[in-house]
Amino acid sequence: MTPSVAAQGDTSLRDATTSILNPQLKRVSIHYRQKAMASSADKDSDEKKELKMKQEAFVEKERAAFEKKKGSDKEFQRIRRKKTRPTREKVAVCVEEHANVRYQNAEQTDSVRMLKETMQRIQSYSKSQEQEKDQALKKVASLRDEILALRQISAETQQRQLNEIQPSSSGIKQPPQHTGRPYS
Repeated sequence: MTPSVAAQGDTSLRDATTSILNPQLKRVSIHYRQKAMASSADKDSDEKKELKMKQEAFVEKERAAFEKKKGSDKEFQRIRRKKTRPTREKVAVCVEEHANVRYQNAEQTDSVRMLKETMQRIQSYSKSQEQEKDQALKKVASLRDEILALRQISAETQQRQLNEIQPSSSGIKQPPQHTGRPYS
């Protein structure tokens, strides 16, 4: 407890104790004042002494009550600290766990970010591979068409060459062409 809180507690305790004891003290004081006026000077002196002793007794009771309250406050604070210690320890554990979870969360966030970047690179690479594949397929189709065209040109060229050779060799007997019928 800080000194200012203790001073406030002491003041409030003193005020509370005073508010309880002052009315009784006033009653006693008034009662003895009235008696003092009515009695003689000797009695007046004895009563004043008695009143003074009672006032001192009340002040002493007030101090004792204040000290008892002060001790009770200290005991209360001690018990309170003792009771709240497990809670404070649990809070400390929770704070530590929270820090660990935040660290793990940050790591997972980084991992997810890296995974997303990798997925984007893979998708980009896949798209480029798909484009290259399409281009290669088009190239293959074009080459097939070109091969077919070349084969056709080659066949036509061979046919033309054969046709050119046949008229010049008209003196040579050509073998009979097979018509698809069996020889008889």
